[in-house]
Amino acid sequence: MPNFITTQGEIPKAPYYVVMDDPFFSDWGPAEGKTSTYIYPCANYAEAEVVAENAKARKDQKRVRINVGKPKLSRGHLYQLKTRADGPSWYVPGYFAKQVAEEKARRRAGGKARHAGSGKLERSLLRPFATYCAGCHAHLGGKEHAWRVKGTEQYLCDACGGGTGGGKKRHGGKWYVGTAFSKGRMFEPFRAARKPTQSSHGKKYGYAIGPFRSKGGAAVMARYGAGNPNLVTVSQAEKMAKREKAAGNLDKLIAEVDAMMK
Repeated sequence: MPNFITTQGEIPKAPYYVVMDDPFFSDWGPAEGKTSTYIYPCANYAEAEVVAENAKARKDQKRVRINVGKPKLSRGHLYQLKTRADGPSWYVPGYFAKQVAEEKARRRAGGKARHAGSGKLERSLLRPFATYCAGCHAHLGGKEHAWRVKGTEQYLCDACGGGTGGGKKRHGGKWYVGTAFSKGRMFEPFRAARKPTQSSHGKKYGYAIGPFRSKGGAAVMARYGAGNPNLVTVSQAEKMAKREKAAGNLDKLIAEVDAMMK
């Protein structure tokens, strides 16, 4: 649960703090009319520099600053305390910079995949385990034919790889998120060629949200949407998915959601 704070006394003692604003979660939900601001306590200046550099590597954090002593709380801000226990990755040197660099490399590979005559791709029969298209993140499984980016373990669907289908191939329908009865009403992403109804999906799901424009949006809703007042619509989930993709976290999130579904 979010650890909101309203007084300096609620901030734990530390020699340094990294403070940053999050425009995405500002001016709606609990932060209606306010700026959403995070406070990270740090044990020393070196640790504060690590957290600050990680924040600057992400496009979704603004006005990143290091405070000596407890920061003053201002009107017009909703403050949220973040600790190492909440997000250990923030305290790992270069963590998000590495994620962003890897995501850029994947994007370049996906971009090249749209030109079948580039000489960078080869027709491939997928290995038995499931994987995802590096271009559009569509699920690729079984022994489906696809394109493989030479020298990598990245695969691309026919649409992204320039194969037949005119670049408009649909992968089993649109993405939705449903509450799965068999898993204690846990959110679960699924695909449907037609809009889910009580007669078509009622035995498995209590209700469904969607359609989503991408699997990433459905994965975000499935992972973070349950009981979250800040994540209730498709557009909010898609916006958060774009942010996670820019930070290089989307592939990992999709894999985590797939593992939950097994």
